[in-house]
Amino acid sequence: MRKVFALMVLCAVGLSFNANAHVKLLKSNPENETVLKSAPQKLSLELTQVAKIMKITLTGDNGINHEISDLPSGMVNKLEASLPDLTTGSYVIEWRAVSKDMHPIAGKITFIIEE
Repeated sequence: MRKVFALMVLCAVGLSFNANAHVKLLKSNPENETVLKSAPQKLSLELTQVAKIMKITLTGDNGINHEISDLPSGMVNKLEASLPDLTTGSYVIEWRAVSKDMHPIAGKITFIIEE
């Protein structure tokens, strides 16, 4: 019976460690689903762990894509990148990264710039 209990404890610890091992977006600026009075000059992302940022694309409601090019070359948990001049409208930022353990991660941030 003790062996079964010990095995259950080890499995629970292993599962909780694995669940916490995935990189997630902790915060961003602009924040997801926010309405802004003025256009942001920069994008900032903060992740729960270090990752290699592979690609960031900004798409406006006019369908024009802007690939963000000033990405860090190494593993980071914080990123700050310049954004192009933006006008009023809706925008989607899509980002992709690879964690230290080679898991791909991705996310979207949507925001609106009002007049």
